[in-house]
Amino acid sequence: QSLAFDRNFLRHQITPILRQRWPTMDRRLATTAAIMDDTQRLLQQVAAEDLALIVGLSEESKRLPMAPLLALTIERRHNLLRYWLAQQRVPAADHALMQRIDTELLSSARDGQPCLVLGDWCLRRHDGQLLLLPWQRLQNSPAPEHDQPQSNWQVKFTPQHVSAQQIELPLG
Repeated sequence: QSLAFDRNFLRHQITPILRQRWPTMDRRLATTAAIMDDTQRLLQQVAAEDLALIVGLSEESKRLPMAPLLALTIERRHNLLRYWLAQQRVPAADHALMQRIDTELLSSARDGQPCLVLGDWCLRRHDGQLLLLPWQRLQNSPAPEHDQPQSNWQVKFTPQHVSAQQIELPLG
């Protein structure tokens, strides 16, 4: 009941005045919410299609090729990036973050090594790809034992690795 909280203040002080002035307000707000929900689903469908065109059928990819990403309009690119990051369980990406991705990663110098930290993840650009990598928050703390560099890695190559020009290292 405390009016110190914004939501309670709106509910108890502002909303009754708005309802008095506009009696159909609740119905109109419900309609607007339904339209926004439909729009969000449509944006997710478009993003899923764009992602499939860019990386193929594997939506679990932790990398996006930059050339087709940059070929999209800025609105579609931001929609795709939000969808892709959400698929990877990265915290919600707002407009300011999309602007930072554009300026700090996609538009930075080719020889730069930009890194944008997003919670437990880091976005990097390398070799024409936008990469999503795990990030260790406390750079000064010792890494867990399994994250210590290993000098004795054993990597097995398959013909698929060679044809795809990919090497998968232990621990990702």
